[in-house]
Amino acid sequence: MRKIIPTVFFVAATLTGMAASVVKNAVTVSAAKGTSITKAQLMADMNLHLTADFNEYTIQSFEFAYLPKGGNVQDMYVVNGSSLAGGELEKTIKNMKEGDRLYFENITLASADGKIIQTNAAIEIK
Repeated sequence: MRKIIPTVFFVAATLTGMAASVVKNAVTVSAAKGTSITKAQLMADMNLHLTADFNEYTIQSFEFAYLPKGGNVQDMYVVNGSSLAGGELEKTIKNMKEGDRLYFENITLASADGKIIQTNAAIEIK
């Protein structure tokens, strides 16, 4: 019985290490400083960017949701890559007003050695 407990712990630790980890401050939205940005700034650079600590990764995909000020969260959309341009996301951004928010969830980052991490981000139009 004593040999089983360390083995179970080792297997659980290994599987936990293989799973995607969630990190903070790995991605910025456009040219946002913090969590707010003007609509003009967002339209000028419609991309998610990696912070300096995560330059060895690439952005594989993300999900986004739109929350109009005083309204309800709109549907969640899945986007491949790091671009906010094109499709539903660009239409949403063009129609945003001050106080509206965009939520980016399950942003998946991959490194060349196969490590996968996930992060989230959010911005408010000022």
